Amino acid sequence: MPAKLPLVVFATLALAIGVRAADPPSVATPELDKVAVEVLKDLHNRGADLYNAADAVGAMRLYEATLRTVGPFLAHRPKIQAAIADGLADALKLDGAKAQAFRLHEVIDQARTDLKAAMKADAEAPKPEPKKPEPKPEPKPEPKKSEPKKPEPKPVGSLAGVVTLDGKPLATADITLVSLTLPAPHVFTATTDATGKFAFPAELPPATYTVVVTGVKAVPARYLTTTTSGVEMAVKAGEQTIDVKLQSK
Repeated sequence: MPAKLPLVVFATLALAIGVRAADPPSVATPELDKVAVEVLKDLHNRGADLYNAADAVGAMRLYEATLRTVGPFLAHRPKIQAAIADGLADALKLDGAKAQAFRLHEVIDQARTDLKAAMKADAEAPKPEPKKPEPKPEPKPEPKKSEPKKPEPKPVGSLAGVVTLDGKPLATADITLVSLTLPAPHVFTATTDATGKFAFPAELPPATYTVVVTGVKAVPARYLTTTTSGVEMAVKAGEQTIDVKLQSK
């Protein structure tokens, strides 16, 4: 498996362009398309690693979450957005995680291909001459309106800790959290430093997560997939510290 996973799987696209997933895109379309293509490529490869490691469920969850995260950012590409939605619906009708994961990886491949073709077409299209702005009449002052109440923010948590193997710090390891109790799958990943410490900079929804540790040869095989890890942690709202203690036997 590759040595490095993205820091935050589902939040990668939003963090890359500096907005929340719930907000409308506020960046130029070419930059948004470029980020989407790179995210789809990266997470497609990560999912393939999980699938090849006999973790079809983890791959399926990663692919599904990737498409559900990227899809809302492609409103300016309605055909591609619709193809992603249809592909998700078709895949989740299939029987078994392997069939679903394989279908979703095809949807990701097609979305990347269509995005690159659309970007190329946009780059080659002639640009219209800018119109001269027409003088606008002086606006009339409007009566002041009371500002609507802002919605209460959803509770989130941050998580830090140390990964050890047989009591010794595990450096440069990738620790991945896969949600078990959320309505839709969520995956978050961080990398340990030289002393085994990790921190998740993204906002974590409170939930129970399965822990997967990869990227270091010394890690026993059972910790490499969600189906065999056996390590779980409950993330609550607010800051917290939870250490991950692995055993070679």
